[in-house]
Amino acid sequence: MKFCQDHWSALKQAIEDKGMFYLVAKSDEAAVNNLRKDLKGEFAMFDPLMSSHNMIVSNAMAFGGLKILSMDESGNHYCPLCEVKKHIGAEMDKEWIENATNGCLGYCKENNLLNHN
Repeated sequence: MKFCQDHWSALKQAIEDKGMFYLVAKSDEAAVNNLRKDLKGEFAMFDPLMSSHNMIVSNAMAFGGLKILSMDESGNHYCPLCEVKKHIGAEMDKEWIENATNGCLGYCKENNLLNHN
């Protein structure tokens, strides 16, 4: 499972538009380190990009099962949002991005994580 470039860019843009991009891990290595901390039960900085990603993947798996984690007959990863658009509805990919990023925005507001500059 891997987001296509268009959906990954749209997800990042939604986070930027909501003023949360400064919370996103600055590198792949930083994101992996945050994941390791989370798995150990240690505090890791909240990352709205990874949190939104995980919400979308979880929902896609609820609708499409483990197939979303596999590859198609050509060896390409499935993009969960392309699959949503294809099987649920033409605009649902945008709605899922909006819902996931709004959830992250709500979390940031509740926990006073938004930059007040």
